[in-house]
Amino acid sequence: MNNHNSPLKQQPQQQGTSQYWSRFMNKRVVDKAYVPTAHEHAANCLTHEILVIPACIAAQILVSNSMTHA
Repeated sequence: MNNHNSPLKQQPQQQGTSQYWSRFMNKRVVDKAYVPTAHEHAANCLTHEILVIPACIAAQILVSNSMTHA
């Protein structure tokens, strides 16, 4: 019994991206390498380069102040 209108066979819906957020994103391409926008690159630098050191320091403080040995 082949039912082409089955809910499991429906095409996935695209996420509702507003005009505001779409200006921060690149268009999707299949056969090219991904190149981040300037906003994405700045966010990656902020989270990966700047916030890693304070997170490691905070983790060390938490471990040193713990009641049991880690």
